[in-house]
Amino acid sequence: WQLMGRVQRDALALRDMPVFIDLPAADGSLSLRPVPPYMISVECAPNRPTSPTKVTEWKSDPDDRDKWVQHCWRVVDGVGAYWVVDVDGVDVSSRVLGGTFTGDAYPWQTPEGPILPWVTYHAARTPWFWDSYTGIEVVEGTLQLGVLMTHYSHLIQDASWSQRYAFGAEPAG
Repeated sequence: WQLMGRVQRDALALRDMPVFIDLPAADGSLSLRPVPPYMISVECAPNRPTSPTKVTEWKSDPDDRDKWVQHCWRVVDGVGAYWVVDVDGVDVSSRVLGGTFTGDAYPWQTPEGPILPWVTYHAARTPWFWDSYTGIEVVEGTLQLGVLMTHYSHLIQDASWSQRYAFGAEPAG
């Protein structure tokens, strides 16, 4: 729970903050991992735009750190699926995860059925899953002010040199 101070800050700054929740089988301890919203994509049913049915997270490939893979979780009609694809869309679940996790093999099960192992904290409740444009005026204003002050500083610097005058002088040589 020491992470929650940072998650709250990021939820206010980024408007939304997803957290991946896992219960590793090895020791049974709870694992919480905040994930920046720009590293995941979410799909929702058209009639429930705030309830995701699929979450995709970009992670580096464990075999080649210069490449990326997509970890995908989906729960539709009571069936859970977890798989990994590379940038070409090829399923690499066997190599990265050691197998496929669909149906009864899906690890995140509750007595009610499969769940997505994610929770997302929102700065405000809206009719959309992502709320990235609320408050954008403040961000744009900050960027514009930064550009304006940069140009203003150049203007002051260029205008601050002392001027020299000479009447009737001719260059030597």
